[in-house]
Amino acid sequence: MIKKYRPYIITFYILSAISLVVASFYDLQIDISLNNPDNIFAQWLRNTGEMPSRLICPLAGAVLYYTCSKKLKKLSP
Repeated sequence: MIKKYRPYIITFYILSAISLVVASFYDLQIDISLNNPDNIFAQWLRNTGEMPSRLICPLAGAVLYYTCSKKLKKLSP
């Protein structure tokens, strides 16, 4: 079965290596553009980057509520 997909696997690794080399040359330009305060996309990323920390407590509370609902029913009289 691996012989069947061998050209695709080799192509994937070659394209991955090429994209890593290309990305290493453009990394500084991408970093400068994402840290530019005048860039709207950079501002959006900065604002939405804080979102997971704000969502952890409500999501964790919902998970705890639904996983412990059987135990809570046993505790109530």
